[in-house]
Amino acid sequence: MFKAFPLVIPDEVLDWTGSAHDLAIKCNDILEGTDLQKAVGKATERLVRHYVQVEVLSPPVRQGREAIFGARQVFEFVIARYLLNDGWPLAKIAELVKTYNLPESRVGSGKASAPTEAEQAIARIREAGSPDATRERDLAPSMLASRRAMPRAEPYAASPLEVAAAASMRRLDLAETLRALGNPAGEPERAELVRIRLTPWCAVDVDTAQLRRFGPELPDVLGQALAQALHQERLNKGERK
Repeated sequence: MFKAFPLVIPDEVLDWTGSAHDLAIKCNDILEGTDLQKAVGKATERLVRHYVQVEVLSPPVRQGREAIFGARQVFEFVIARYLLNDGWPLAKIAELVKTYNLPESRVGSGKASAPTEAEQAIARIREAGSPDATRERDLAPSMLASRRAMPRAEPYAASPLEVAAAASMRRLDLAETLRALGNPAGEPERAELVRIRLTPWCAVDVDTAQLRRFGPELPDVLGQALAQALHQERLNKGERK
């Protein structure tokens, strides 16, 4: 199984080929029953051809009059639908999917796919921090010089698509956390506030949209409510002493 954002794509997809109609069916099979399919709808042959036209999908291979799609277009379509649901415009999606590196096929080979750059970087970090790792101070001078002469591995740089995926996952995590805290929308509420600082130690925040909504009597009503709240708070503080 391979991960394309939070979605799982079966191994056998790597050896898949078919027409635009077949591609729509394959993508629907992968997305069947997911929240993503419910949000953005099912794939169709017409949508596949449109995505090719706007370069969200890589061009198919031509075999005579036939246009043959493969694994890359499956991954691109699934990722594109996820990004679309996350609010990305098609033009930007077309840029991002081009940076996606298709996993190597494991089907029928009996071998594991080559580790990615990220996996290699993680392995190097673990190796360096393991108790069995040889420290430089324990090496003979000749071995130390040899080790220092070895080329350093370049730091791993995330692709634009990986950056987009990470941002999307952070938004998903935020939505789940907010729902758990009692916010059914799963989105933070934003409001334009004006802060009126009466003294260095006293300020009042007012939602400007609500301020414009009510009539000229609002300041008097708010002032009375604030005075009552402060009296009550003062009494409460006194009771605690």
